Amino acid sequence: MKKLILLLLIVIIVGFFSKDIYLVIKLILYFAFFWFIIRLGKFLSRDFNDGRDNDYYGE
Repeated sequence: MKKLILLLLIVIIVGFFSKDIYLVIKLILYFAFFWFIIRLGKFLSRDFNDGRDNDYYGE
């Protein structure tokens, strides 16, 4: 998480020096999208049954 924030700050600072705010916004949106996909993958890959066996079938 800290690496992502640091990377976003670097991108924003570079964008202010390059005066291309649309490029900065586009890069921020790309980073946010890929971060969201990675976090969603981690969330969905965890174990949802909390240690209970055959919970899906109601047994």
